[in-house]
Amino acid sequence: MVNINTECVFPVTLDRLWKLLRLHSDEKQITVIHPAIISSKITREEGETEYNNQTLKTSITFERKLNVRGRTWSSTWKYIQSPPKKFRVEVIAGEGPLAAGSYHESIYSEVSGGTLVSTKGEWIIQGLNIPKFLHGWMVKRELEKSDKEDYDYLQKANL
Repeated sequence: MVNINTECVFPVTLDRLWKLLRLHSDEKQITVIHPAIISSKITREEGETEYNNQTLKTSITFERKLNVRGRTWSSTWKYIQSPPKKFRVEVIAGEGPLAAGSYHESIYSEVSGGTLVSTKGEWIIQGLNIPKFLHGWMVKRELEKSDKEDYDYLQKANL
């Protein structure tokens, strides 16, 4: 298990960040934003909340296929949204590389220069043929890659 505890300033407003987060629930857009996600299908939606004149589901469950290091993995993910302050990702089931019980939760606040993103969680790595002592390095690299993909998408989509 790898503990996650990071803080960074994402250089966009809180409203722009939530536009992007909303697109992470779109079955087609997520594969454009994060190419390692081959497919994503919503299997359950629960609850509603209002943010910026839009109605969002508070809980969304997905079946996803991922391409990690040339292998295809199936997994079930759940998003729990509480805009504008919190976004949580949980892995409910799957082959890997993230085992059931893996999660991270981000808390957002506006600051000078963008949005402060404070993320905590635990990732349980399985099925990858890499030494355990490299798991922390791999998680850090994947989080940085994900942030870069998010930022690059925002720039292209001009949200």
